[in-house]
Amino acid sequence: MSSKRLRIDRTPLHLQVAAALVSEIRSRFKAGDKLPSESALARKYGVSTLTLREALASLARQGLVVRKHGSGTFVSDPQAGRYVAIVLGISADQAVKSGFFLSACRTLQEKIRKAGYSVRLFLGAASSAYGVDDSGLPEGMAEDVMNRWVLGIASLASPQNRGWLQPARDEGIPVVGDGFYFDHRVYVDYDEMIFNAVRRLASEGCSRIGMLAWGVSDADVEAAFSKAGVPYVASLIRQCDHPASSGAGFRGFCDLWHGAQTKPDGLVVCDELLFNTAAMAIMELGIKVPQQIRIVTHSNRSFPHFSRFPVVRMEYDSEVYGDYAARILLGLIGGSCKGPRIERLPFKWVEDAPSKIDSSRVAVPAVSVSHLERRE
Repeated sequence: MSSKRLRIDRTPLHLQVAAALVSEIRSRFKAGDKLPSESALARKYGVSTLTLREALASLARQGLVVRKHGSGTFVSDPQAGRYVAIVLGISADQAVKSGFFLSACRTLQEKIRKAGYSVRLFLGAASSAYGVDDSGLPEGMAEDVMNRWVLGIASLASPQNRGWLQPARDEGIPVVGDGFYFDHRVYVDYDEMIFNAVRRLASEGCSRIGMLAWGVSDADVEAAFSKAGVPYVASLIRQCDHPASSGAGFRGFCDLWHGAQTKPDGLVVCDELLFNTAAMAIMELGIKVPQQIRIVTHSNRSFPHFSRFPVVRMEYDSEVYGDYAARILLGLIGGSCKGPRIERLPFKWVEDAPSKIDSSRVAVPAVSVSHLERRE
């Protein structure tokens, strides 16, 4: 038996044998083929007949083989039990509140299932980048990767640590994600988003443009201003707390407005959660929009958006994200996608009139698309 298949010493022996059998069945047998006798397989793998029977029983439970008394063991479906994994790097509680990620997951699942594959969803832990076992993979997934049950992986809200991917890469499993370290990825280009937002405000006559930023460095912000040909004023830029933090946008805007000697006449908000609470601060301070300040904010199509004043939104569509990711992953699994595939998620300009929604009754969700990659 290959040492590659037995590298995890803690794995029970019968499961090690089962993993080797899975690999052999998928490479050499088709549905209906009869496997060698139990005694022959036991000799081949150097184990007892009892251990071999336990391994076959495991495969039978998974639907890979059928055991017929007096006739032998037959291959039922060489692909039985295999699935495509969707790995979401946020907690279950956050996922429930995330319109963007749930919508993207739904689209991914629909596209993948329509192509004839099973799908399993793995959720990460809120306090760390995925709930992981010793392999670095999400809990419950490591053995499936080793045994090649996993046909492909789609990663959303990916952690910054790329080490978790190595076991899948070692097994040659195709992966598509949203982080810069993925060979195949779909991402929101936040540098480009800031550039377009700043240029839009400048075209409307704004000359003192401020920003509520998160997940993008001051250097990248300055570069985007420079690219747009707009003066960069460091005192008008605020690096906010995590958008899921209660009142992050509210605090960021108040600090910006009260701390600026010369008030900004334009504002870029890099996250819709930041905007939702910043909007409350703007209303409480009695600032007139757009007379005193014009606003461009990042937004997600599937995410609740409200304001009592007109804003311009750069709207990203989670269903488009899911469609892009599904097409890339299915192409990798089917062999039609060759070489690195990178798709930048497009946005649509949306000009909002004042909303009639009572903002005091709107519950601000705790998750945003901000987990997506911030730069190419």
